[in-house]
Amino acid sequence: MLKDLNVRVLIPARSGSKGVPDKNIRELSGKPLVDHTIFESLKVFPKDHIYLSSDGDEILERGLKYGIQVLKRPKEISQDHSSSNDLISHFLQSHNFLNNQIIIYLQPTSPLRKAIHIRNSFELYKEVEKGTVMSVSESKQTPYKTYKLDPNNHLIPMFDKDIKSNNRQAFPSTYYPNGAIYIFKSNFFLAEGFMPEPKIPFFMTAQDSIDIDDKLDFHIANFLMETLDGI
Repeated sequence: MLKDLNVRVLIPARSGSKGVPDKNIRELSGKPLVDHTIFESLKVFPKDHIYLSSDGDEILERGLKYGIQVLKRPKEISQDHSSSNDLISHFLQSHNFLNNQIIIYLQPTSPLRKAIHIRNSFELYKEVEKGTVMSVSESKQTPYKTYKLDPNNHLIPMFDKDIKSNNRQAFPSTYYPNGAIYIFKSNFFLAEGFMPEPKIPFFMTAQDSIDIDDKLDFHIANFLMETLDGI
């Protein structure tokens, strides 16, 4: 277990969900979804450094069960349209943290993010000490060959029309944020109002990057956790 007094882990878990009703307390591979992130966090940091933020009492009870810190989040920043910036600001303003507190933001919808990912991404942040370390996975489809709809409901290339004829190998690799890990300093966030630049990549596999947004994601994650070696 790492003992860095300058670290606070924030797990955001609001009640309700359109894609999967009450997904944060829905059982996944034998325990509620939110428990997986709490459990893996406790392998890396002391329980008094881990905070669960939620508007739901049943979710907060999961945090109390593990002995971590809990923070009741106002309903007005717990809606579908509420941003992560809103809840991070609420978290930071609710506590008298050090000016340069390191925040590790772990969404519970990434249940295949394990302690080794948390540990290694934190070690990466300690090397750079700037911006935001953000977990990413390589995109399976290149955005250079994507289309959008014009006002007539016709497909038109997102990029120059001549680009789409190139082979995939001609394009650079692209990456998407998988939502599993964000690490930044509190003072930089408060100064800018969002996770600071630059964004430093922490690479994760597609398998470990499963992000639960709907019922299909939930079933895929459950299958991976219960059937594949090393999960």
